[in-house]
Amino acid sequence: MSSGEDPKLSWNQCWGLLMLSCQCLLLTGVVFGWSSLQIMLRSEGVYECKETDEDDDDESCPHQSIRFSLVFTIAQFGFGVAGPIVGLLLDDPRFGVIVVGNLGCLLVGVGLLLIANLP
Repeated sequence: MSSGEDPKLSWNQCWGLLMLSCQCLLLTGVVFGWSSLQIMLRSEGVYECKETDEDDDDESCPHQSIRFSLVFTIAQFGFGVAGPIVGLLLDDPRFGVIVVGNLGCLLVGVGLLLIANLP
């Protein structure tokens, strides 16, 4: 390519860029919006204490806080471990942006289903 030519993107590259941009916009809220999500999950009664004390007016449940912290810790650990793996898969010629993006969507969908079915 000479220096005067404009670089052209193929249809697959444009589609991949569009899909990954949409994925980033839609899915980063789960990771970075955890505090808001946690407030909503608490109001829905997720991980609430089963035993109730009539004398105790404190609405906080230590078991609930520990479970939410565990969920967040596992998610952050998975997020950190996935970075190098995704980088290696993106550099591998057998995979690419589309395959890795679709795999990421599948894994995020499974994670959201697991969150939706919390006991």
